[in-house]
Amino acid sequence: MSRPSKKITPSEPKALVIQKRLEYVVVPKESALKIVRDMLGADKAIIFSKDAIPKELFLTRSGELYRGDNRAQFSFMFENRRAALIRAFLGNGNDFIPGVDLQEEAGYKTKESMYKAIDAINMNVRRQLGIQEKELIESRGAKGFRITPAYKIIRAKE
Repeated sequence: MSRPSKKITPSEPKALVIQKRLEYVVVPKESALKIVRDMLGADKAIIFSKDAIPKELFLTRSGELYRGDNRAQFSFMFENRRAALIRAFLGNGNDFIPGVDLQEEAGYKTKESMYKAIDAINMNVRRQLGIQEKELIESRGAKGFRITPAYKIIRAKE
């Protein structure tokens, strides 16, 4: 015996209940891109992993560099020229800065003294801020220096 269907009166809202089930489907990357393009009607799809999002490091005017997640535990105070060296990368993103320009902007007299400062910064940042990468400031020879793409330096609001 079938149940009689309930009549909807005009005062009742029309509603449709859909039961959904969560399923995981593994497809090749190319197929996933095609599916996303077809669904969204997009010409291009950008794929990134969670690790690709740069971690933020904050630099204060006084030269303190800290991680945003726990400033009390992960911070380090740099001296004048080393803080100036890090400041040179503010707003520059992860673009390379030629060594000569960086040396002049940070106020180092010789390349060697700047290289020693960069090595010290990398060592202190790794130890004091607990970053996992080998270097915060990386060198690419003739291209110059840049902040490792895993990080982004932001001017701290004081």
